[in-house]
Amino acid sequence: MNCRRLRVLAPLLALSLTVSACSTPSNYLEERTHDFADSVDVKWACDIFSFGLGFKVEATNYLNAGIGYGNYKEVYEQFGRYSTTGSGEFMHLGIYGLDGNSKHNLPGPATEHNIAFINCCQEKRPPVIDRFRVGGEVLLLGIDAGLYLNLGEMLDFVTGFAGFDMAEDDELARDTEW
Repeated sequence: MNCRRLRVLAPLLALSLTVSACSTPSNYLEERTHDFADSVDVKWACDIFSFGLGFKVEATNYLNAGIGYGNYKEVYEQFGRYSTTGSGEFMHLGIYGLDGNSKHNLPGPATEHNIAFINCCQEKRPPVIDRFRVGGEVLLLGIDAGLYLNLGEMLDFVTGFAGFDMAEDDELARDTEW
């Protein structure tokens, strides 16, 4: 075997030994499947006592804008492997916005205030890797629905093939509350 082939095969062999040492093949495939599923976040509420009309677009957790008003009684929101539930208000008017998801009507984990399109003071944020998502949310009467592509979790999925767990969530169950 010549030196060129050895230079190419040695890193691949080391990588395969690292991956196999970290987990069994079935766990490895299961973790990659979970990491891929984590890359799509949802937000939803459906309640006859909720109301609203509006929309919001989000280009990361730090930059978003929308228009409309809504009040929902029970909302579920997902950030990668983590999730939160609660009630709150949705109020956006261009440069100012409030998207409150609070438990028991107290300031909660996903209450965000946007000024000049920038999320400036969220009381408790999701893990850093889950703050980089793009997507949107629509409110229509008693329905609040959002769909996001979580870019941080996509990166976690890709680097997982090399045995890295950037999100440090491979041991966590889906819908872990943060």
